[in-house]
Amino acid sequence: MQKIRVILCLFLGAVSVQAAELKLNDFLDQVSKGNQSYTSSEKRMEGEQAKKDEGDLMLAYSFFTNYQNSNDKRESTYSFITGDRVTNNTLSFGFNKLTSFGFSGSLHYDISSTYMHGANPAFLSSDQYYDTRPVLEFSQSFWQNAFGRQTRAIIEATDAKNLSTSYAASYDAKKLLSDAEAIYWKMSLVKDLVQIKQDNLTRAEKIKEWAQRRSKSNLADNVDLLQAEANFKMTQLDLQGALDDEKEATRLFNTMRGVDSDEFKDDTEKLTVEGVVAMPLPERKGIRDDVASFKEAARAADASARISIDKNRPTLDLFSSLSLNGRDPNFSPSFKESWRGNFPYTVVGVKFSAPLDFLSIHKVNSGYELDKVAAEYSYERKQFESDREWSNLTKKVTDLKERLKIAKELEDAQFKKYTYEQNRLKLGKTTTYQVITFEQDYATAQYNRLNMQLQMLQMIGTMKTFNGKEENQI
Repeated sequence: MQKIRVILCLFLGAVSVQAAELKLNDFLDQVSKGNQSYTSSEKRMEGEQAKKDEGDLMLAYSFFTNYQNSNDKRESTYSFITGDRVTNNTLSFGFNKLTSFGFSGSLHYDISSTYMHGANPAFLSSDQYYDTRPVLEFSQSFWQNAFGRQTRAIIEATDAKNLSTSYAASYDAKKLLSDAEAIYWKMSLVKDLVQIKQDNLTRAEKIKEWAQRRSKSNLADNVDLLQAEANFKMTQLDLQGALDDEKEATRLFNTMRGVDSDEFKDDTEKLTVEGVVAMPLPERKGIRDDVASFKEAARAADASARISIDKNRPTLDLFSSLSLNGRDPNFSPSFKESWRGNFPYTVVGVKFSAPLDFLSIHKVNSGYELDKVAAEYSYERKQFESDREWSNLTKKVTDLKERLKIAKELEDAQFKKYTYEQNRLKLGKTTTYQVITFEQDYATAQYNRLNMQLQMLQMIGTMKTFNGKEENQI
């Protein structure tokens, strides 16, 4: 039996030596590559960042073209001249442009071919002719969208919504890595806990064997043996619980990095209490991404409220059109004539319209204004919660550092106490119950220390999510 134990220990030692250590940064790299949720957040953030100037597309030049064919058989007063049917083909192509100050313009060229079937040659020298013309049109708004007010608000609302989604996706990615870091340290400490439980079981087994020998030699009462056996069973149950926790942590560990397995054969980083206490705290830089998302959402709500108010105002637009015209039975002469300016055509006018359902307009505008106010309150609350969370995390980590030092000192003291009492038991100066009680005190001190380490490491991981852009960059 003793030889088997030695061989088993040597085997386990060889395995532990050969096992590779998976560093935290390597694990987070695996998460960033293998976790579909992280990839989704990254792609969503990149996509929304690419769309952050989507609103400016309203101001971009656009090319347009249209073609139409008409066949007119309607009766006409002049049908004895123009014939019984008129067919027409029209092609237009050109460019449109909208500006941020409410001015819109269009430059296009129109080509029209007209054919009069059955035209009277006594009145018309040709039954077909071409109309060609370059056309310049523009309009300027003076009330609704006055000097581009609504256009600029639409651009701002579009860009703000895209940025809000981008910041939210960025925070989701950082939060996922923070959760992954917490899982990594939990995996590391669960392994430590299993080792502690195994050590406890080894000590419980030695106490039980020692009690059995004393009972057989009639050197102790059977109650000591019963107590030792009960303690051994309880320690076995504790170890089984720790092993189950390790299996659960392994499944969660692998799930986080996108691995479909219930096994983890490598080792994780081991941090001593001194290493955890000496770990530098992350710095807070700029505004946390989720707060920035709420800020952009508030900006979008403000712009939407301005859009609603403006689009329900009366319309007062000045418009104008200038065209140079050419007409000829043949296309080439008509085209050349259209650029000579002999037959200009100009239009100048004013367009006005006003909505009359004032009650509905007031209700709608009030609704958008309430959305704006709600978004501003949400942003202020999120900013307040973020500030408070950072303050609480900083204080908790600072306090935990001190408590962790004390917990380690208490653990060392409990171990000395247990060791001393165990030696006294060998000399028959104390009871098995007393030794078991001291051992449980020592185990409790170990659990408390591990729990504090885990809490502190998880808080440090959460603090890393507070790294964002400066307010003047948002």
